[in-house]
Amino acid sequence: GGGDMKTFRIRLLILGENEKPESLRIELSCEDDLFFHYFHTIDGTGFDHLRGRQKLRIEFKSFPGVIINTLNKCIKEPRTYMSVLNLQNGTGRLDFVQNMEYKFVELLSLRFTKSPDEFVRQQVSHRFKVLKEEKEVLKAKLDSMNKLIRLRNPSLLLQMGKMLQKPKSNETQAAR
Repeated sequence: GGGDMKTFRIRLLILGENEKPESLRIELSCEDDLFFHYFHTIDGTGFDHLRGRQKLRIEFKSFPGVIINTLNKCIKEPRTYMSVLNLQNGTGRLDFVQNMEYKFVELLSLRFTKSPDEFVRQQVSHRFKVLKEEKEVLKAKLDSMNKLIRLRNPSLLLQMGKMLQKPKSNETQAAR
């Protein structure tokens, strides 16, 4: 049967110069699941095998650009270009597919591996730290705004306070 539609965050990292890459690493993560993290690495030799198997007509140096263009097409033209991720036992296959009117044509297929737990923990920890810092910055802005309103328009602050004191839903209470 059909799978779930999910939005993935894709990071493309190039080792070496853009015009002459030594290797390429693609990371897949998901906002819905902080512990979801897969990667694909490939160098020139690996690309030669991939190119032969999948009958690609490009050089390794153009490969990052082709991936970026293909991903952008999936975003801008989702009815025509799709990416399909199949996961099984810690490995995955990301297929880029073009929908012709009469059939689906596979453009490119990449194998992914589940990232090691320690790496995933570091990623989650980093994202948590960033969110915590962003929250502190927003809190400071809110506090300074409250002080400004208290000085300039105290009655507005009272009205805002009443608006914000509506009963909280169970969801926010349960999250605490």
